[in-house]
Amino acid sequence: MNPEIDLKIELVPVVLHDKKTGLYVAYYEQFPRASASAKTIQEAKSDLNEIFSVMLREKKEEINKQIIDDYFASQTKKFQRVKDVDVRIFA
Repeated sequence: MNPEIDLKIELVPVVLHDKKTGLYVAYYEQFPRASASAKTIQEAKSDLNEIFSVMLREKKEEINKQIIDDYFASQTKKFQRVKDVDVRIFA
C-alpha cells in the first residue's frame, strides 16, 4: 500500500542585492541551500527556478521525505502533549 498525501507548498522567493558585486541573489525561504545570482532580479529568479527544478529531479526522494516530515511536524504542533495518561486495552 502506498498512501498519498496531497500537499501544496507555496515557495517564497527571497532576493538580496550584493552591493559589492552588484549581483542579485535569489533563494526560496523554504530551501535556502538552493540559490542563484544574476545581474537582474528577473534573471536571478529565473535561474533559481531552473536550479530548483534540477534539484527536485536529482534529490526527489530526499526532498519528498523532508516535505513529509515538515508536514507531519506542523500537524503535531496543533495538538498538546498530555502527561500521565492511563491507557487501558480491552480485549
